[in-house]
Amino acid sequence: MKSYIILILSLIFINLIYTSDINDSKIMNLYKSESGNFTANLSDKRDPNALASAIYNKTYEKNGWDYLSISTYEKNDNKYNDLDKSYGMGYLEGVLTKDRIYSHFTNFENYFLSDYKSMPQAVKTFYDFMLKNLEYMREKSLKNMEKDSYWEHVHYIYQQIKGLYDGYMKAAENDEKKLEFKHIVTLAGTSDAQDIVRHLLKNMRLNFEEMTEKEIESYSILNSRCSAFIKLANDWSDIFFGHNTWNYYVLMIRIFKEYRFVTNKGNEKAKTCVFSSYPAALSSIDEFYYLDSNLTIMGTSINIYNNSLYDLITYESLLIWVRQIVANKLASSAQEWTEIFAKENSGTNNGQYMILDINKIDLNNKKLNDKALMIIEQMPKYTESKDITDHLRKGYWPSYNVPYLDKIYEGLGYTVSKNEKGEKENILNLQEQKYLKEIKEK
Repeated sequence: MKSYIILILSLIFINLIYTSDINDSKIMNLYKSESGNFTANLSDKRDPNALASAIYNKTYEKNGWDYLSISTYEKNDNKYNDLDKSYGMGYLEGVLTKDRIYSHFTNFENYFLSDYKSMPQAVKTFYDFMLKNLEYMREKSLKNMEKDSYWEHVHYIYQQIKGLYDGYMKAAENDEKKLEFKHIVTLAGTSDAQDIVRHLLKNMRLNFEEMTEKEIESYSILNSRCSAFIKLANDWSDIFFGHNTWNYYVLMIRIFKEYRFVTNKGNEKAKTCVFSSYPAALSSIDEFYYLDSNLTIMGTSINIYNNSLYDLITYESLLIWVRQIVANKLASSAQEWTEIFAKENSGTNNGQYMILDINKIDLNNKKLNDKALMIIEQMPKYTESKDITDHLRKGYWPSYNVPYLDKIYEGLGYTVSKNEKGEKENILNLQEQKYLKEIKEK
């Protein structure tokens, strides 16, 4: 079974490092001199001798999406080391998408941080957490990267986000669109931000045990994101998977991205990752990925209704966007993806993640091998995974912001609410409870 992804791409021309002219036929190749300076040249083709190459199509106003493709190259002479290449990928993205990043941050700041304008200390505490978390990521990856490929690839991510900031600042040096490193780091971890705020500020936590079912339903609608669906065709002609992202309008600046990161060591299982994303985000955030290792990853959010769990969140962990990228790079199977993803659990942006392993699907012989479809669900200090391939054999798998695994369901507090009479009952209404029971019994 093969999948074909067609990208229609063009490039924003950058004179030296940045101008606003658009050239629809050129590719930008980035080079690093022996003195450490970066230069970018335009060409009709990608240069395998470059540090990295990028194609950028700024078409958001036309069709709702920009398109960005960035590649590094397999080199025998090791002219550029892997840290240079990961940094260069970020640098090109920062240069090319500077205007989108600034607009995206303006939206984020004016909406998500507007409630804290009269609380400057709260805003500082939030940004301090994000920077302390990144420093934890940097220090631990530096300490362990020589002996552990997991931390090696974590450090590549650190280099990429650092390169993205430096490229952004180079592009913004002659205008007023300057941001600080903490702002770029926050945009990369947008999906983790809400849980971090509730960890830091206890007054932002709601008392769910005193809320009615209708109040919780309203909260759930406003604080849940995405739904997904996976189904095997009845005649075994194909397998279908779909992901629906829904979010606030202020997060509507979208970039569809393709990253091809080829290391000199060659220890990555996936070299190319295609995903829906946002400015300054190195991960999907929507949680939709297609990898050339033939893994597809989709995620839907689940909420924390047990406030005590927020106290378990710590900056000494890896936020979800980092763990997704590392699992994408190093996993050769759905099960391995869940095992890698479970490491360094931050307990933020909790969700259900579905990993479809196309390598284990034989449509011609009408065979689904075990662990063709795995899920992993997360809450602070705990993750759990399960092989749910039987659901495809019998019908389909839906994901709609409700934990499937009992320990996650109960631990997050989905069993506690009050009805209009003040009686405690399940958070889900009766129809949803019945539906959940039905898919578990299939």
